[in-house]
Amino acid sequence: MAWRAEELAGLFGIGRTALLATRDARYGVHLVAVNAFALGDDGALGVLTRSSSRKARNLRLDARCALSVLEQRRYLTVLARAVILEDAASVAMGEAAFGRAFGRDPRLAPPNERVLVVLTVVHTLGDLGRD
Repeated sequence: MAWRAEELAGLFGIGRTALLATRDARYGVHLVAVNAFALGDDGALGVLTRSSSRKARNLRLDARCALSVLEQRRYLTVLARAVILEDAASVAMGEAAFGRAFGRDPRLAPPNERVLVVLTVVHTLGDLGRD
Protein backbone atom coordinates (compact mmCIF):
# COMPACT_ATOMS: atom_id res chain seq x y z
CA MET A 1 0.00 0.00 0.00
CA ALA A 2 1.42 3.40 -0.99
CA TRP A 3 2.22 5.95 1.67
CA ARG A 4 0.12 9.10 1.75
CA ALA A 5 1.84 12.48 1.93
CA GLU A 6 0.49 13.19 5.41
CA GLU A 7 1.86 9.85 6.66
CA LEU A 8 5.35 10.73 5.45
CA ALA A 9 5.05 14.22 6.90
CA GLY A 10 4.07 12.72 10.25
CA LEU A 11 6.85 10.14 10.26
CA PHE A 12 9.56 12.67 9.32
CA GLY A 13 8.03 15.54 11.30
CA ILE A 14 10.17 14.58 14.27
CA GLY A 15 13.31 14.31 12.14
CA ARG A 16 15.06 11.04 11.44
CA THR A 17 18.62 9.88 11.07
CA ALA A 18 18.52 8.00 7.80
CA LEU A 19 20.78 6.50 5.16
CA LEU A 20 20.85 8.28 1.81
CA ALA A 21 22.04 6.31 -1.22
CA THR A 22 23.05 8.14 -4.38
CA ARG A 23 24.56 6.90 -7.64
CA ASP A 24 28.29 7.49 -7.78
CA ALA A 25 30.24 7.26 -11.06
CA ARG A 26 33.45 6.19 -9.36
CA TYR A 27 32.20 3.70 -6.75
CA GLY A 28 28.73 2.77 -7.99
CA VAL A 29 26.82 3.71 -4.84
CA HIS A 30 27.48 6.37 -2.22
CA LEU A 31 25.75 5.68 1.11
CA VAL A 32 25.85 8.19 3.95
CA ALA A 33 23.96 8.98 7.15
CA VAL A 34 21.88 12.16 7.00
CA ASN A 35 19.34 14.03 9.12
CA ALA A 36 16.10 13.89 7.13
CA PHE A 37 12.99 15.91 7.91
CA ALA A 38 9.58 16.83 6.53
CA LEU A 39 9.37 20.10 4.64
CA GLY A 40 5.61 20.41 5.03
CA ASP A 41 2.44 18.37 4.71
CA ASP A 42 2.92 17.49 1.03
CA GLY A 43 5.27 14.54 1.67
CA ALA A 44 8.43 16.31 0.45
CA LEU A 45 11.48 15.51 2.56
CA GLY A 46 14.55 17.63 3.15
CA VAL A 47 18.24 17.14 3.85
CA LEU A 48 20.70 19.95 4.50
CA THR A 49 24.23 19.51 3.18
CA ARG A 50 27.17 21.41 1.79
CA SER A 51 27.19 22.32 -1.87
CA SER A 52 30.53 20.56 -2.33
CA SER A 53 29.51 17.29 -0.61
CA ARG A 54 29.72 14.01 -2.52
CA LYS A 55 25.95 13.52 -2.13
CA ALA A 56 25.22 16.94 -3.66
CA ARG A 57 27.65 16.34 -6.53
CA ASN A 58 26.11 12.91 -7.20
CA LEU A 59 22.54 14.24 -7.13
CA ARG A 60 23.41 16.97 -9.62
CA LEU A 61 24.45 14.22 -12.05
CA ASP A 62 21.59 11.80 -11.29
CA ALA A 63 18.61 12.90 -9.21
CA ARG A 64 17.54 9.34 -8.35
CA CYS A 65 18.18 8.32 -4.75
CA ALA A 66 16.96 6.18 -1.86
CA LEU A 67 16.47 7.20 1.76
CA SER A 68 16.13 4.46 4.39
CA VAL A 69 15.11 4.60 8.05
CA LEU A 70 15.48 1.57 10.32
CA GLU A 71 13.96 0.99 13.75
CA GLN A 72 14.43 -2.43 15.29
CA ARG A 73 12.80 -4.85 12.83
CA ARG A 74 10.86 -2.30 10.80
CA TYR A 75 12.06 -0.04 8.03
CA LEU A 76 10.99 2.47 5.43
CA THR A 77 12.84 3.07 2.18
CA VAL A 78 11.81 6.06 0.11
CA LEU A 79 12.76 6.06 -3.56
CA ALA A 80 12.89 9.67 -4.64
CA ARG A 81 14.03 12.31 -7.08
CA ALA A 82 16.14 15.07 -5.62
CA VAL A 83 16.37 18.77 -6.43
CA ILE A 84 19.12 20.88 -4.92
CA LEU A 85 18.06 24.39 -3.89
CA GLU A 86 20.86 26.86 -3.29
CA ASP A 87 19.03 30.18 -2.88
CA ALA A 88 19.08 31.82 0.55
CA ALA A 89 15.29 31.72 1.03
CA SER A 90 15.07 27.97 0.34
CA VAL A 91 18.03 27.20 2.59
CA ALA A 92 16.49 29.33 5.39
CA MET A 93 13.19 27.46 4.97
CA GLY A 94 15.09 24.16 5.21
CA GLU A 95 16.94 25.32 8.32
CA ALA A 96 13.64 26.29 9.95
CA ALA A 97 12.09 22.91 9.08
CA PHE A 98 15.19 21.18 10.48
CA GLY A 99 14.84 23.17 13.71
CA ARG A 100 11.18 22.18 14.10
CA ALA A 101 11.95 18.51 13.40
CA PHE A 102 15.07 18.11 15.55
CA GLY A 103 14.51 20.78 18.21
CA ARG A 104 17.89 22.38 17.53
CA ASP A 105 19.73 24.39 14.91
CA PRO A 106 21.66 22.55 12.20
CA ARG A 107 25.43 22.42 12.49
CA LEU A 108 27.23 25.54 11.34
CA ALA A 109 28.30 25.72 7.72
CA PRO A 110 30.47 28.26 5.92
CA PRO A 111 28.53 31.14 4.35
CA ASN A 112 26.89 30.28 1.02
CA GLU A 113 27.99 26.64 1.29
CA ARG A 114 24.76 25.08 2.63
CA VAL A 115 22.12 23.77 0.24
CA LEU A 116 18.72 22.16 0.71
CA VAL A 117 18.14 18.81 -0.96
CA VAL A 118 14.42 18.34 -1.58
CA LEU A 119 13.32 14.74 -2.05
CA THR A 120 10.11 14.10 -3.96
CA VAL A 121 8.88 10.59 -3.21
CA VAL A 122 8.38 8.28 -6.18
CA HIS A 123 7.86 4.97 -4.36
CA THR A 124 8.04 3.54 -0.83
CA LEU A 125 8.94 0.16 0.61
CA GLY A 126 8.51 -1.08 4.18
CA ASP A 127 6.18 -0.68 7.12
CA LEU A 128 7.88 1.64 9.62
CA GLY A 129 5.33 3.98 11.17
CA ARG A 130 2.37 1.83 10.27
CA ASP A 131 0.55 -0.05 12.98
